[in-house]
Amino acid sequence: MLAALALAACNPFGPDLSPKPIDPVERGEYEGPAPEITGVAGTGSTEVAKLSRVFYVRITDRRFNSLSTFYDPALRELFKSPEAFADYFASLADALTVSHFEALRPWAVEILRLDVLSPNLILVTHRYRGDNSLPLRFWSVSMERVDRWERTDGRWFIIPGKL
Repeated sequence: MLAALALAACNPFGPDLSPKPIDPVERGEYEGPAPEITGVAGTGSTEVAKLSRVFYVRITDRRFNSLSTFYDPALRELFKSPEAFADYFASLADALTVSHFEALRPWAVEILRLDVLSPNLILVTHRYRGDNSLPLRFWSVSMERVDRWERTDGRWFIIPGKL
């Protein structure tokens, strides 16, 4: 008995089998290969590909009618102002509602394409998937969006569309 306790390394209840946090990309929320890049590929497109992957994976598996999501500072840092983030957030929440995402929670995202329009302007096309909120619908729903990314003073920002 004492040998078993010694092997448990100061944990009298045995080895720690609690789940460890896993990177969202490893969990599978980000799907598919690297996005297709159209236009003039360069350092801007690779930087936006990395930033967009981190941003879109971060907003998967979160409720969009929640204050904790709205006030998440990591989501806000890619917007020029709090107003720009609020516009983007409202637009995305509305689109998830219209597309019948259950609990306004997408559980997967796939970045489909980056359209490089200029060295400082890239359009990112991505698709969200989630559970269907309509009754007796067991299949999932999906929604495609296009976000505008602009570089200003060396930083990339998401520019929300007009509401």
